Amino acid sequence: MKLLKSPKARLSWLFLVLIASAALAFGGKTPPAPRVGSSEPISVSAAPPESVPDESLDLSVLKAREGKKDVRDVFVEIRPEPPPSPPIVRKEVPVAVVSEPVAPPQAPPLPLRYLGGMNNGVQKVFLAKGETSYTAAVSDVIENTYRLEEITEDALEFTYLPLNQRQTLNLHSEPESWPSRDRSKLLR
Repeated sequence: MKLLKSPKARLSWLFLVLIASAALAFGGKTPPAPRVGSSEPISVSAAPPESVPDESLDLSVLKAREGKKDVRDVFVEIRPEPPPSPPIVRKEVPVAVVSEPVAPPQAPPLPLRYLGGMNNGVQKVFLAKGETSYTAAVSDVIENTYRLEEITEDALEFTYLPLNQRQTLNLHSEPESWPSRDRSKLLR
């Protein structure tokens, strides 16, 4: 064990162990074991042994494959097919039915009937609605619904207050069953 005490000897042994492990790893053959105590340099060849043609390798098979183009390019991007799209569900949208334009609201027919009139400085008329009778002058309001606007010889003008619409009560269009009267004397 005296040999391992010197640094030079240790380095030599370390070098031999490295070469042996490299030869085993790369060549599979072990180099001849060095002699202990020998100062001869060890030569290690890095060149591979001469290539000897192997009779079992048939090169004609390789040459035949070179002409064929059945080799797939491994660098081409392969995209999977996209999943099928979901079915389209159509919702029925309610369609607004356009009807005829709605006429604006109209006042109902006048429920008042002319009974007569008098003029004693202020013109007044006598009106009836069903069994109820009224006396009215210009600008009087009847039942919070009708306002008497004007009194003429032929007609009475009213305003239907809920819709602010004017209505006329014609004094000459009374039913035939009524006795005729000379109204011009009454209104003057």
